[in-house]
Amino acid sequence: MCTIPIILKSVIFLIVFILVLKWINIHPRLSILKKYINQSWVDIQQVYQYRTDLIPHIALAISGIEKLKRHVPALTDAWAKTTSIDINFKKLNRPSFRRFTLIQDNTSKVLAALMEAVEHAPQLKIPQDLSELFEKLDGAECRILVAKRDFNEVAQFYNNSFPSFPDNIFAVIFGFRRKNYFEVKEEVEVEPKIRF
Repeated sequence: MCTIPIILKSVIFLIVFILVLKWINIHPRLSILKKYINQSWVDIQQVYQYRTDLIPHIALAISGIEKLKRHVPALTDAWAKTTSIDINFKKLNRPSFRRFTLIQDNTSKVLAALMEAVEHAPQLKIPQDLSELFEKLDGAECRILVAKRDFNEVAQFYNNSFPSFPDNIFAVIFGFRRKNYFEVKEEVEVEPKIRF
């Protein structure tokens, strides 16, 4: 009669021991990955802030060019929206992440429309300072794309670190949540078709 409780205690002890070992294995790994993903988020915020800081200068520079003045209201509206969002990464959920990306994507579209207007009007005399701002803006857009890719890579590695039981249970209990991904849209330039 005494053997059943001893066997039961042994099995419970063994299960608890295995779970503790599993946790000792997963916690440091997830903590390190969480630091990487937090740093990736900081990188994204910094490059978006750099782009946001360029917008007032661009708006001021194009306000003196008659053919580009019509872009100033959309540009200032996009700037106002990007400066109004305050995203805390620790409390970032799917709706707030989506709102953040929609606002930033809208700003990218407004800036792309302005760049396209400048490219399609080669007769415009673009001041040197505006040309330099456009170069900085182009560099910022490239850095945004790279930062999104880097974030997605770290987020994917992080999310794949606890796909099964009991890792996923430990992750949820100790505050490790799955991270969202950015949609990275690469612009593909279509070569013009030339007919003779």
